[in-house]
Amino acid sequence: MKITEQEKPKSFCDDESERNQDIFLSWLLWYGKEEYAEGKFSILHSIACNLIQVMIGETIEVNTVKIWRQKKNIDLLAIVNNQYAIIIEDKTETSTHDDQLFRYTESVLSDNQKKGKIYNIRCVYYKSGNESLSNLQNMERTYNGKIYEKYKNTDTHIAPLKILTRSDMLKILTSTVCGNDTLNDYIAYLHEIERLSNLYKERKVTQWGSRAWEGFCMEIDNKLAELCPKWDHQKYNGGIELSLKSIAIRNTNVKFFLQIKGDKKDEKLQGTRVLFCIKGVKSIAKDWKMPKEWKTAITIFKTGMEGPKIIPLKYYKDNDKKTFAYIKGKDFFGTEQVDVAEIVYKLVDWHKKLQALAKELSKTEVANQCNNQQ
Repeated sequence: MKITEQEKPKSFCDDESERNQDIFLSWLLWYGKEEYAEGKFSILHSIACNLIQVMIGETIEVNTVKIWRQKKNIDLLAIVNNQYAIIIEDKTETSTHDDQLFRYTESVLSDNQKKGKIYNIRCVYYKSGNESLSNLQNMERTYNGKIYEKYKNTDTHIAPLKILTRSDMLKILTSTVCGNDTLNDYIAYLHEIERLSNLYKERKVTQWGSRAWEGFCMEIDNKLAELCPKWDHQKYNGGIELSLKSIAIRNTNVKFFLQIKGDKKDEKLQGTRVLFCIKGVKSIAKDWKMPKEWKTAITIFKTGMEGPKIIPLKYYKDNDKKTFAYIKGKDFFGTEQVDVAEIVYKLVDWHKKLQALAKELSKTEVANQCNNQQ
C-alpha cells in the first residue's frame, strides 16, 4: 500500500505491535521530504534525513521520499530521490525467517527491472527488541553471501545488509532535541525496553523478568563471541533459553551442548537450570539407553567439575534432546546479583570439558554403533 497521506501511530504505551512500529517509521520517514526542511517540522525533517542517510550509508541531500507499507509483505519500502530503494524489515520481538531479506530484495529488483527502473538497493533490518549478536552476525553473513554469489558479475547495485539495533535508533532519534509528542513517545518506549533489559545488573536474579533475562543473555552472548562463538538465545512461553554451539562426537551425529534455561517468573529458581544435553542419536527414542562406556566417561566428567553441584539424571526429558545432568538455578546463579564475568568463566571451562569428553567418546567402538542407529 502506497502511503499517500500521513498516518500517526498510536501511543506505544497502548500498542507495542510491529504494525504500530511500521506506522511510526513511515510517519517519521514522511518528514524527510524537502517540503519540511523549513518551518515547524524542520527538526523532524533533520532527524528523518539522518535516519535515511544511516540506512543508505551515504551523506546525501534528501529531496523526495515515497513510502509503501506491506507491499508484497515488505514492512516498509522507501524510494528516496528516485535513486535509492530502501527495504526495511522491522521487528519488535520476532526475527527473520525463510530468507525474508533476500526474497524481498529479489522481489524489489524484479519489479524495478520490469518497469525499467534502476535503483541502488539498500536492505535494512531494524530490531527494537533484543536479539543475540550471533544471530545478527549470521543474518548478515547469509544475506551478504547470497547477494554476492548471485550478483557478483552483474552491474546490479545492492549494498551489504544494514542492521540497526535499538541503541542505534536511539542515537539517531535523540541526536537533536525535539518537542514532538509522537517522536518522544517512541523514544520513551525504547528507553523503557533498555531499562528493563538492564535490570539484571542491579536486581537479584529472582527479581529479573523476561527483559532482564534477555539483557543477561545478550551480555553473555557478547562476551562469549570471541571465547566460545555461536551462542544463541531464544524465547519460549515460560522464559528464555541460551544455548551453546553443539560439540560433535567425531564419526557420529551425536552432539553435546550446554543450555541455560531461565523462567521469567521464577522467584525460587525452581525452573531455572543449567542443562548438560546430548542430541542427534536415537537416544531421542525412549528405548535407547546410553552405552556403559559413555556413562562411565560422563560420570568422570561430572565428578571432576568444580563449582555448583551437578545432578545426574536417570531418565531423559524432551523430544529433541536428552538432558543427562543439570545444575539447579539457585546453585548456579545464587540468589543475589549475578557476576557475569564469573558465569562466562564457568561456561567456557565447562565447554572445554565437554569438548574433551566428546573427544574421548569419539575413540570408543560405541561411536560407530551409535552412528548406525540414525
